[in-house]
Amino acid sequence: MTGLGENQDTTVDRSGVVTWSMPGMDGLPPSARGGHSTLLAGQRLVIFGGHYFGGEGFFVYLNDTYVLDLASSTWCQVKCEGKPPAPRYNHSATLIGNKMFVFGGKGDKGVLFRDMYYLDLESWHWFSVNWTTESPSERFGHADLAVGTKLVIFGGYSPLNPSDSTSDSVSDSNGQRRWDGSSKTYKDLWVFDTESFAWIKPKVTGTPPTPRHGHTMSLLEDGRILVFGGYMLQTSGGGDISGEYHKDVYTLDTETMAWTRPRTMGDFPLGTFGHTTSLDGQKLYVVGGWSGTERSQIYMGDKLVHETAKSLAREQRLQSGSTVSAKSFKAELATSKYLHVLDVATMEWYCPPSQGIEVANRYGHTATIVGPHLFLFGGWDGNRALHQLVVADFPVPSMSY
Repeated sequence: MTGLGENQDTTVDRSGVVTWSMPGMDGLPPSARGGHSTLLAGQRLVIFGGHYFGGEGFFVYLNDTYVLDLASSTWCQVKCEGKPPAPRYNHSATLIGNKMFVFGGKGDKGVLFRDMYYLDLESWHWFSVNWTTESPSERFGHADLAVGTKLVIFGGYSPLNPSDSTSDSVSDSNGQRRWDGSSKTYKDLWVFDTESFAWIKPKVTGTPPTPRHGHTMSLLEDGRILVFGGYMLQTSGGGDISGEYHKDVYTLDTETMAWTRPRTMGDFPLGTFGHTTSLDGQKLYVVGGWSGTERSQIYMGDKLVHETAKSLAREQRLQSGSTVSAKSFKAELATSKYLHVLDVATMEWYCPPSQGIEVANRYGHTATIVGPHLFLFGGWDGNRALHQLVVADFPVPSMSY
C-alpha cells in the first residue's frame, strides 16, 4: 500500500470535512496501552512505554519501543541496546536532534520517577542522563516540548511538595520514591539543556497557569508556548478528593518569560485531561480526554482507568467506615469525543465536521500530525486500553493550473 507518510508537503485545507479511518498496517503492532509516548522522527513514529489493566486489580507497565514506518506502513518492535528506562507511563518523551529524551513517569507499585534517559534513534542505544544541578522532583502527567536544544517541562503530579525539589534528598538523578498516597499538583517550569546536561528553573513573570497535570504544551510559530487543559487535585479538610478540570489557555513568551492568559471564544471544548494537542500552522487540534463537570469528584491516578479499580476503591472506603455518602463519590465523568480546533491567530474555537468510521472515545492516547494525516494510537476508553491506530484525514484542495 502507499505509505501514509508520503506527500507531506501538500497544502492541506483544515477547514473542510475530516475523514476518520482505521488503515491496515503490516507487521506486529504494539499491545494495547495508554499513557505511552509517541513522537515523529523523520518518516517514523516512535512509541515508548505506557500501561494497561492486567486484571485482578493490577496494571502492567511497559518499557518497550515500537516503530511505525510511515513510508512502508509497517510496524516493528525495536530491540534496543543499553539499559532502558524502567517500565512507566505518563512520562514525557521529547525529540531533540536524533535523540529521544524520556523524563519522569509512574511505574509499578507506586514508584515515581525523576530520572532521564535518551534513546539514540540511529544506533537504537539507551543512555542514562546524569546531572549535578537543582532539578525537578518526581512527577508524572507533566507536559513537555523542545525549544531548540532545550527541553521544557511544566506541571505534573507528585507526592512531593514543590519546595522539596530543592532538598538534598532529591538532588541527584538516581532517586526514586514510592507514592505514599499524598498528592501535590505542580505549576513549576523547568528547562533542561541537552548540551550541558543541566537543569535551570527560569524566573517568570505574569500569572502562570494554576497547578495541573494531564495538560498539554505546544510551541507556536511565533515562539510562544501554549498550555491547554489538565486538572488539579484538591483535598478538603475532611479528606475528600475532588478534581478541577481546566479548559483555559495560557501562553508563555520564551523571550520575555512572561505568562499571559489570552481570551478565547467560540465552541469551547470541555475541561479535560489526558487529551492531545497537535499544532499545524495556526491550528491547534484537540482530541479526546477525560472530562466532567467543572468541579467533580474523581478517583486518582490509575483508578481512572478501569471500573474494577473504582469498585475496589469504593469497597475500601466502606470498609474503612467512611461517613461520606456514596453519591458524593460518584464521578460525573465522560471521555471527550469531539475534535476541537483552536485558531491560535484569533483564539477562536470550532469543531470541524467529520465523517468515516466511528472513533472510540479515549484519553491517554497520542496524536501526531504528518502532512494531511493525524495519527491516533492507543489510550483508554474508560474500561480498557486500546490498541488501534486511527487516522484523521484532512481534505487537500484541488490544484489550479
